[in-house]
Amino acid sequence: MKKLKNLMLVALIGMSVFGTWSCNNEELYEEPVAVVEDESNEDVDDAVTDVNSLCDFTLENLEANSTVIVNCILDLQGESLDLPENVTLLYEGGDIINGTLVFSEGSSIDGDLLGNTLNVAGTKPALRDNDFTFDPKRWGIVEGVVSDEIALKNKEIINNVIQLCDSYGISSMKIGSLDCYVAVGCNYSLGTDVLKYGIQLPSNFSLAMSSDTFLRVQPNKWPRGSLLNLYASENVVISGGNLIGDRYEHDYSEIDDEFGISRNSHEWPMLLTIAGGNNVLIENVNMQNSTGDGIVFASGTNRLYNPAIYCENIVMRNCIINNARRNNVTLGDAEYVTIENCDITNAGGR
Repeated sequence: MKKLKNLMLVALIGMSVFGTWSCNNEELYEEPVAVVEDESNEDVDDAVTDVNSLCDFTLENLEANSTVIVNCILDLQGESLDLPENVTLLYEGGDIINGTLVFSEGSSIDGDLLGNTLNVAGTKPALRDNDFTFDPKRWGIVEGVVSDEIALKNKEIINNVIQLCDSYGISSMKIGSLDCYVAVGCNYSLGTDVLKYGIQLPSNFSLAMSSDTFLRVQPNKWPRGSLLNLYASENVVISGGNLIGDRYEHDYSEIDDEFGISRNSHEWPMLLTIAGGNNVLIENVNMQNSTGDGIVFASGTNRLYNPAIYCENIVMRNCIINNARRNNVTLGDAEYVTIENCDITNAGGR
């Protein structure tokens, strides 16, 4: 109201000046009246929305072609809700939880609204952004020291989110502050399936981690395993982040595999395995304390088989690979590999 009054005052003064101009030319050069707008007591029309509060609306009886701004917590209370056509759900800090949204044709959703307790069914909605930022809390990641069961769940969550991104055609996943343990250990007899026991990256995908991203191998007794993996994937970028092994917490005792063969070499797990990767860029990644190798460039199937799957056109730059118990870098089967400006130190030892 204060602004409205001031505007009316300005208008009245303008009319008065205009009248003076037209009726009394002798007073053209009088000193003008200054108008000061007082904003100290302006009315505040829009209250700040608490994104952690429950919404005062629902998505029931939503009309077609609606746009909904989600800036609060919308709890579906375990229900499945059918949405009409051409609905757009916009993220502004809120969340949709505990239920299923069944989308119709022409709908879209911000990727930041996808979460661990929200199921999406019906016609797959379009995502409004090709970049996705992973929010650990939204997806149920438990950070810090955890049990083996929780570490396994952490791994499954991260893999599920990556697969979800891939299914929606999202080509970039960003991770900010995160410090979690991931279960990756397994037995010897799995062949290339061993890579399925870690975090897997698909083709045409970018994983962009920050300096505050820590993915740690859950301490284990298993002879094999790998934390972050590419298998027969192409056009992949891995940047930033810290991959930390369990070298000093690993259980090196002898175990028998399912064939009754004693295993005690414990030359794994690895931190990063590229098995048959093509056109891969790895940059600014910090790899520390691997029980086995820091990074391995290997074959998916070796060159005796058809088709042969091996590493080709790999660039690794500005990385740190330090203190691996076996090799910091292993070139098993690869062509056209460029390693530049990397700090590779302190490999070997028990």
